[in-house]
Amino acid sequence: MKNIHPLPPPESQAYAYIRLSSQSQAWDGGERRQHEAAMKFVDNHGLQFSELLQDIGVSAFRGDNALTDELGRFLQRIENGEILPGSVLVAESLDRLTRDRVNQALLLLLNITQHGVRIGLTAQNTILDLATYAAFFPLLADMMRSNSESEHKSIRSSANWHTKRKLA
Repeated sequence: MKNIHPLPPPESQAYAYIRLSSQSQAWDGGERRQHEAAMKFVDNHGLQFSELLQDIGVSAFRGDNALTDELGRFLQRIENGEILPGSVLVAESLDRLTRDRVNQALLLLLNITQHGVRIGLTAQNTILDLATYAAFFPLLADMMRSNSESEHKSIRSSANWHTKRKLA
């Protein structure tokens, strides 16, 4: 009888996602900080780096990045089966992925994880998947805070523009 040894599973593919709301954040080192943290996370978790995804100057406040930009294209690749289950989308924190309302943010996380793709968060040094949804709840509170901050910034910015137009 032949002795058959199953092959070990291939290393999980890691896709590093960097998002900055403005180009000036990139110049201030935000891009470098997120990239370095992602590469360290990939190494520490024994992942195989596959690709760098960047949305620079893209807001996550209303989910634009998940609709049309690099994150949106990545989500489409998940849907198409091009990104395999077991892969890890690595981001600094959930607010890099979304600053949308908590119900929309949760749908985004479910959309990713229901296909077997995990979410690696460098700031928390954790990997989330369907089996670890209990860990999502403290993060949901943080997502609500992120959305609230963005909402307040939007209101203040609109008020400032309204005042400037009046004075012009």
